[in-house]
Amino acid sequence: MRQNREARRDATRLPRQKRPGIAGAPRSVGSALICRQGGVKLDEDKVYSFPPLVQPGATVLVLGSMPGVKSLQEQRYYANDRNYMWRILYALSGRVPDEGYEDRLAYAASIGVGMWDMINSCVRPGSLDMNIRDAVPNDLVGLVQAYPSLRALVFNGTKSFATYQKHFKNHPDLAGLELLRMPSTSPIPTPAMRTLEDRLAEWIRLKPYLRGSAGL
Repeated sequence: MRQNREARRDATRLPRQKRPGIAGAPRSVGSALICRQGGVKLDEDKVYSFPPLVQPGATVLVLGSMPGVKSLQEQRYYANDRNYMWRILYALSGRVPDEGYEDRLAYAASIGVGMWDMINSCVRPGSLDMNIRDAVPNDLVGLVQAYPSLRALVFNGTKSFATYQKHFKNHPDLAGLELLRMPSTSPIPTPAMRTLEDRLAEWIRLKPYLRGSAGL
């Protein structure tokens, strides 16, 4: 009798459902699925950088750390109007920045400047580099190999250069490139870098590597 009761109970028991996994989940900008303590939740602080903006013949590659929140929202390099990047690049040829983003990209290309970031993905609440963790670097070596005209790597700020040092220092495929560590174009002032003029006094070291109106 006992065996019959157990057989009937087993016959009515529903099969166990598999817990949904996260394998193959699509990558998104600004969020990522992560697994914690057996559960699945949305990590809204996971961010991904943009594809590189480099044209054939580029001579300088400007490398940030990771785009800020506003840039990620607008999907544009240096979208924060308070950031000094575009004003610095235009000042190198004595010009005022164009209003349109496409015009700015065309200008950067005309003086031989390409743009990318050292970090492909990371966890970062907000925009500050000090909050970056779990950083995965971009394939800098692959990009440099694809653009042999590059003469200088320009690091926009401390985090960008530190990431290079950690993952690519003394890499044989990057030998021969000039490494220029520049003060960050972030609008956050430091004791040594408070104004556009303070930063431009350092960034002017790009001029020997630029083309066209901004070059020497």
